Amino acid sequence: MDTNGVEVTNLPTDSPVYVLEDLTVRKLWSVMAILVAAVGIPGNILVMIAVTFSKRLQTKTNAFVVNLACSDLAACLVLPFQVVALLNDSWPLPDPLCTFVAVVVWVGLGSSVVNLALIAFNRFTLITKSRTHYDQLYSKRNLVLMLASAWIIPIVLVTVPPLCGLGRIGYSERYKLCSADSNHPLSNVYSFITSAFVGVPCLIIIIHVTSKFIALFELKIASCFRTTNLEGKTRATPTQRPSKVK
Repeated sequence: MDTNGVEVTNLPTDSPVYVLEDLTVRKLWSVMAILVAAVGIPGNILVMIAVTFSKRLQTKTNAFVVNLACSDLAACLVLPFQVVALLNDSWPLPDPLCTFVAVVVWVGLGSSVVNLALIAFNRFTLITKSRTHYDQLYSKRNLVLMLASAWIIPIVLVTVPPLCGLGRIGYSERYKLCSADSNHPLSNVYSFITSAFVGVPCLIIIIHVTSKFIALFELKIASCFRTTNLEGKTRATPTQRPSKVK
């Protein structure tokens, strides 16, 4: 307890120096979280409703969009609990609830990143491959497996390391959030594992988006060359005048 009667938590001596103690900064993060939740919850619900009731929107690509909307919606629904964590110096609610919030946020964000990578790969395949190859790759079975993998991969990466003793999910006294428990000696290892996972789908997105732009650029150049060649042949061919009728 300090002189003002506020309970102060002593972090381990080997923990990083930075601790999110500034209440003004925490209030700003809380306002941002509330705005994201206020926009994200109805927005993602509208996306799911639109695709559900419009047959024209029920495409293979939009299956990933709906999956993305579900993962974003899950993360947005628990953001109010993160606001509670930010505005208090300790977690005031039951600890299992904080663990649940942390799992939902991390799985939702991880699933969103994987879905974005799958959408990028889908558009890349549609542009660069034949329609037959696209339909074979995105069969119903493969589509279900891809959609399921967007959830299975982050769930495994979020839950398996704590089960192996590499960190613990809970309240982070360092960042005042439901995340990786900062009191665990291997919390940095757990944070690194989950953060490194985000980089792999992002790299896939960058590669496929870049490849798509290159492919479109090559198609544009080839189209310009064909147009130029056709115009040259047309000019080189002498026009035949109609013969006079005697």
